[in-house]
Amino acid sequence: HDSLAKVLMAIREKDQKYRHMLDAVRRPYGEDPSDSFKSILRTMAYTDSINLIVVSAIIDQYGWLSQNEVGSIGNSTLWLVVQHADLNSQEKYFPVMKEAAANGKAKKSELAYLEDRKLMNQGKKQLYGTQHKLNKTTNQMELWEIEDPANLNKRRESVGLPPM
Repeated sequence: HDSLAKVLMAIREKDQKYRHMLDAVRRPYGEDPSDSFKSILRTMAYTDSINLIVVSAIIDQYGWLSQNEVGSIGNSTLWLVVQHADLNSQEKYFPVMKEAAANGKAKKSELAYLEDRKLMNQGKKQLYGTQHKLNKTTNQMELWEIEDPANLNKRRESVGLPPM
């Protein structure tokens, strides 16, 4: 699937391009976002929606493509686009990725990120400690609440993540 690998590489570049641009113009919390920040956000949201259409079509037609089929970047891009998608899309593709991870076609560590993001978006505690939120009082990023913190590092180890 060389042509799909190339499409996925281009999608990844666009996905990351706008996130890097945001980092360059980000202001401290409480300050009004600049016009350029707002413009990048709009462009990023538009690009994310286009990326999701393409990746959804790929997954719906071919299933979760492995590293052997589209390379490590292409395989990881499937996850990245779903990770940045809306909750409905995350819920739709989580079981697909979970099955792929069980069959060695997706990384368990990336599945853990997706599961935590999905749980966070549902207002639930995360399992693997991969997600953070902005504390609007301190303007610092804080770890999203964790389910069963005493066993966090055991769960992280089980999916190949380093200890906290």
